[in-house]
Amino acid sequence: MIDEKLMYIDHVPFPTDDGSYDIAKYATTFYSDNFYGDDSEIGTVIYLESYEKYRIKVHFKDFHYAFYASDESTLQKKYFNLGELADKYKIDLQGDKGIIFEIENSEFVNSIHKGNMDFYKTLEKTLRHFVIFTEENIVELISGTAPSISVHEQKIQD
Repeated sequence: MIDEKLMYIDHVPFPTDDGSYDIAKYATTFYSDNFYGDDSEIGTVIYLESYEKYRIKVHFKDFHYAFYASDESTLQKKYFNLGELADKYKIDLQGDKGIIFEIENSEFVNSIHKGNMDFYKTLEKTLRHFVIFTEENIVELISGTAPSISVHEQKIQD
């Protein structure tokens, strides 16, 4: 069994005055042929929204090696395990520093290495495991680099 470690990643503090956040949209674009629009969006973009005021943009510009998204109803054990890790490392999963985390010594990364017979290790690629945790969904993504993260106020529609 691997001793996983849950860690905060650096980002601007998330506003917490408008309820919890949830996944609004995610999309991946692999090629920069401009067929789909602006090249700055190459990679994986995930949007989180609060009740009505804020939108968080999480942009993984690097290629992702694995992407898994699921509703909480299918991952009760995962929610429990993340809760235990959060307690162990004194992490607030829903606070202004939370929602997006990295897991060191990840079992998920280890399974990717086993599945590709350590191919990425021979290429000296470092695979990093990121988790986006909301009350309704979990997104897990394996990438070589941390995402860029920005917070925007939404226009409230009547």
